[in-house]
Amino acid sequence: MPLSAFYVRALQSGSKNLTLEVTGVLIEDGNHLTIEFGPDWIKPDQIVKVASLVWLIEEKAGIRLWWDDEKLLAPLESRSAVRFDSGMRQPDGWKRRIKLEAFNVLASNPSPKHFLLVMDFDK
Repeated sequence: MPLSAFYVRALQSGSKNLTLEVTGVLIEDGNHLTIEFGPDWIKPDQIVKVASLVWLIEEKAGIRLWWDDEKLLAPLESRSAVRFDSGMRQPDGWKRRIKLEAFNVLASNPSPKHFLLVMDFDK
């Protein structure tokens, strides 16, 4: 079952940087959404690095970020932010997708959890 509601928008998209805002509702563990990076955001031959992440997730729930479906980018819980000085480079063979997967959604309270995630990328 996918997320019941989510919204992805580019806050900034230029030749050297991309900032995405993702908001949504987590219903149960395993819920996921996949963000496809089209050529208007990232050109097929561009190298991408995650420069920073900012997240707010309702208590006890979390989101795992994956490069495609295979390589873990980061587990996110609660609320925080991280900035990478040299960026986290995309893995070899990256298919220009990032998957968000929900976990611990029902751990403390059996109700949907809302989240906000802002991702900065250097190109």
